[in-house]
Parts: sequence; C-alpha cells; structure tokens
Amino acid sequence: MTTISTNSRQAKTLKSRLKLAKSKKLKRSSRMAKAVGMNKSFRRDSEKTIKINVQVPSKSALKDFRTVQYTPALDSNISMTVFDDATLQASGYQLPATFYYNSDERMSVRNLTDSSAAVVQSYDYTAYGDKVDSLTSGAVTQRYTYTGRELNETSGDYYFRYRMYGAQLGGFLSRDPYLDGYQDGLSAYHGYFAQWLGTDPGGLDFIAVGTRRLEGFEDGLAGWVPGLNHMSIEYYQEPCDDETGPDLIPSEYQEGHHFTDAGFDAVMIDAFELLNDSESFQRTYRRYRPKPRGGGEWVEVTEAVSISVIRRQSTATRRVVILTGDDDEVEEDWRLVENFATNYLFAEQHPIGRTLTNWSQSWYGIPIVGAGRPPNNSNTFIRGAAQIIGRNADNIGGLHPGNDFPDIVEDPGWTPTPVP
Repeated sequence: MTTISTNSRQAKTLKSRLKLAKSKKLKRSSRMAKAVGMNKSFRRDSEKTIKINVQVPSKSALKDFRTVQYTPALDSNISMTVFDDATLQASGYQLPATFYYNSDERMSVRNLTDSSAAVVQSYDYTAYGDKVDSLTSGAVTQRYTYTGRELNETSGDYYFRYRMYGAQLGGFLSRDPYLDGYQDGLSAYHGYFAQWLGTDPGGLDFIAVGTRRLEGFEDGLAGWVPGLNHMSIEYYQEPCDDETGPDLIPSEYQEGHHFTDAGFDAVMIDAFELLNDSESFQRTYRRYRPKPRGGGEWVEVTEAVSISVIRRQSTATRRVVILTGDDDEVEEDWRLVENFATNYLFAEQHPIGRTLTNWSQSWYGIPIVGAGRPPNNSNTFIRGAAQIIGRNADNIGGLHPGNDFPDIVEDPGWTPTPVP
C-alpha cells in the first residue's frame, strides 16, 4: 500500500510531497486512477479512453489506447473505500465500505454518501476555506475537503500541489515556485499573468539569457581583424524537469544568424540551458599589432559576459535541453558549468558561406593569409559545457554543428589580461 496514508504522508518532508504530487507516477492512463493507502483507497477523476487505436491481443490492449482529459477536476476524488476503521465498525458499517464525494461548483466537498445514497458526512466552510465545525458533522473522517485539496489535520493547512494554503490566514504560505529565481520583483500573484514566454502551458519556464560580446575596442580593430564583430554566445536555463515539475515543452524559435553587419550586439545561437543568474564578468584580450614601417602597438578587446532575465526573443534558434534533473542535480551541474563558463576564454564566429568543419578555438576562426588557418566555427562553448556535466549535445545542429569536444589550441597572439 502506498502514498495516500495519513501516517506516511505526514512523515514526508514538504519537498518530497511536492515531488510526489508532480511525479509522472500519478499520471495513470485509465479512467479512474487508484491511489491506495494503509487503510483507505481513493478513486480519482483522471482520463477517459475514447478510442482503441489498433487491433491487438486482449492481454496487451491496455497498451494501445488513446486518452483525453475530459474533466476540469483532474485528480479530484470520486470515491473512498475504507478497509479498517474501528469507529465505523462501532457505528454499524460493514467494512470495506465505499463512500462517494459530492462537490459544489468550486469543487469543495460538501458531503459524502454511502452506497445507498444516504448522506453520512457533511462539510461547510468560510469564504477562504476554513471549516465551520458547527456545520460539519458525521462519523466518516477523511482529509479531502476545501476545493478538493488535502487537509493537513495537524497544521490546518491545505496541500495545493506546489505550495501550502492557510485557510485561517486566507492565503498561501509561500510564493508560487514558478517564480523561483526571478530577480525583478514580480508579485506573489504572478500565476494570474502566466505564459509570458508563450511556450509553457504550465507557467514554470523562464529564460535566462547570457550574452557574450566584444566591446571597448580601439579604432581600426574591427577592420584589421575580419569578422571580429560577430562573436557571440548565449545560453538559457529553465527550472523544470520530469520529476519536479511539468514536462518541459520544447519550442521552436525563429532562425537566428551571426551576421557580419551585426556590430557588437550579441545574436542567438542554439541555447544551452544554465542557471538564471544576474552576475556578469569581463575579460580583456590584448594583441600586439606591428606597423608596416617598424614598431607597433598593443590593441585591446574587452569581452563582456552578462546574464539577465527576459521573457521573449524573436531572433533565437531552437532550444536544446541538456540540463535537467531535480533541484540538487541542477545546482551541482551549475557549479561545474559556471566554472567552465566564467573561464571560457574564446568566443566564436560564423563565417558566412564557409564550411563548418573545425573548432574556432582561440583564434576565433579568423583566416590569416599565409598562416594556413582556415575559417571555421562551431558550438564550442555549448558542446564543451555539455561535456563537462556528462550530457549529450550531439543533437545541437543548425548553423553551428560543431564536432566532438575540442582540443583548445591557444593562439599566442591573443593574451587574456586582467580587467583594470
């Protein structure tokens, strides 16, 4: 027997409860999903079989049907069967006994009826869900009441999947976890204005975009080094996965390119998902430029890397999901990736019309006459970061296909120097 017992549920931590509530294990492909407790079981409104897709042997028929959610009250209880209860036995009930839920328009349980349709338990509530004891009566005890949610009988709070609701306070006890990580002061009522991204029906996704670009250069540098003005890296993170939240909904953005006339503004490439973070850092590159008549001068380029929260981008290429797991796994992966990202010295460019067979490495894929250096580009950063955390980035394609994990060959001409 698992999951619904009062004793076992109260022993779980809140985090475990959240993971259980959002787990795929509770999504059953039958009309009534059955959750069993130590001495009670509940039948829940789930999904309805509407069509058998193919003719199959009877033993495997359950594997080949199509389902549809046919109710706005998905996972609300329909009935409860009690197997062992001394109080009910003393009241004359023959066990096991089944009781049926009857709810109002808010899906709050108003009464329970037995198999003969007689009302055996009734409930009444204040406007905010606190039970009115003088109007609540009956010998049958169970925990699903206001709006059909489970009541913690010790604290008097309701379990609303992602967070707890305090009926006596008339409000939730914490912010919606959909907001976790936002830095811009969104209110606790953000759920009413969800789907800023237009890609996530659950409202859980956000996008943190890190831009990597060159700036602070001296006059003439862009013309002296062809293609230097279209180097960029961008990466995302979304805090949801199969275990702790709704399944990530893949999305397709409009195709983006590295244009040679893009100046020093970053443009999108395939997105590597990282942690939402407001930090930024800079790194200065210095190279000695000889003059035709002798002597020379040092020129500098400052690379600025920043991460900020956005809600929509129309110039991105497709997202590639390679960083998933529970909260602890994401945090551990981030620690590895953060070190890689903040120490990644070399940006990359897209040579329009060129082949994409080699790594850009430290020379940025810039062709130099007589040096035997072909122009090239790849998703060096994305594939490298994926490799660091043991993720497969082979499905990253588009304009930046890349190859395997690169062997970085540093160009001695460009020397990373501390930012003053």
